Amino acid sequence: MGEVKRYEATTEWGNPVMSEYSFGGWVEYEDYITLKAERDALAAAHSELRESMAAIHNTIRLDGVNTSLGSLLSASKRAHEASLPTDAYANQLRAEGAASVGTLIRACVHEFPDSAEDIVEECAMIADNRAINLCKENGNG
Repeated sequence: MGEVKRYEATTEWGNPVMSEYSFGGWVEYEDYITLKAERDALAAAHSELRESMAAIHNTIRLDGVNTSLGSLLSASKRAHEASLPTDAYANQLRAEGAASVGTLIRACVHEFPDSAEDIVEECAMIADNRAINLCKENGNG
């Protein structure tokens, strides 16, 4: 999914309006439906991963010495493959969070003394760089 626009309820000349705001509590309905579908797909992938891990555990516990290495490797490979969508989504969330931190730090720079501006900007740059690196790790950079 692309960038989700967020909105906040405000007033303009006494009339209620929805204004675009990066930390608003509202999103377009279509974006909500898309995000819900992504969440549901991730929940299903997570459920499959848990089932695979339980199967591996049960195979080892119940069969003990009789468990073939091939069946364990096959089950662990399926579990790993089931976790890939979850890993990608988690990395995407981390990158978005790091980018938000940089934005938030810059938004409050005026609250710090002038002598601290360089330090505050460096903190924001660290967050920005972390977001960039996470995007690269996720294949989006």
